[in-house]
Amino acid sequence: MTAISLYLIVASFGYSTYGDEVESDILVNYPENYLTSTARLFVSLLVAFSYPLQAHPSRRCILTLIAALDRGKEQPSIRVQSMRYVIVTIGFLGFSLILGLAVSDLGIILSLVGATGSTIVSYILPGFFYYLTFKHLEGPEWKRRLALAQGVLGLIIIPVCLTFIFV
Repeated sequence: MTAISLYLIVASFGYSTYGDEVESDILVNYPENYLTSTARLFVSLLVAFSYPLQAHPSRRCILTLIAALDRGKEQPSIRVQSMRYVIVTIGFLGFSLILGLAVSDLGIILSLVGATGSTIVSYILPGFFYYLTFKHLEGPEWKRRLALAQGVLGLIIIPVCLTFIFV
């Protein structure tokens, strides 16, 4: 609750100050002074410390998928598992570096991720998973229909959001 409150305060001040001219990185709009330099420092610390937290589940997922391909085979040695861990980690870091060097403004990237990835995770997958999971179980039918409506709503939200981004 604290985080959303802070985000809303910063977003409100940025929009009230610059209106539609606000950049995707709000700190770019403000003048160079001690306060904005401090804010940039804290944003840098936030990114530096949140990257491992975001990379860990992705790396774990990829390593689990690789392990699933090994089913029925002999268990890989600790050395092989460690090598996979290092390779996947270097892959994530390398991809992040290339993306960071290639893209000067992450605004469009974050917009695309929000329009597609967040909508899929928040609307489409929960709605359709609930609808399919409780297909043959007893329970109120209205919940299944509501879940289906949520999934369909997500399928409508994605193209609408992408239209607003690119038009």
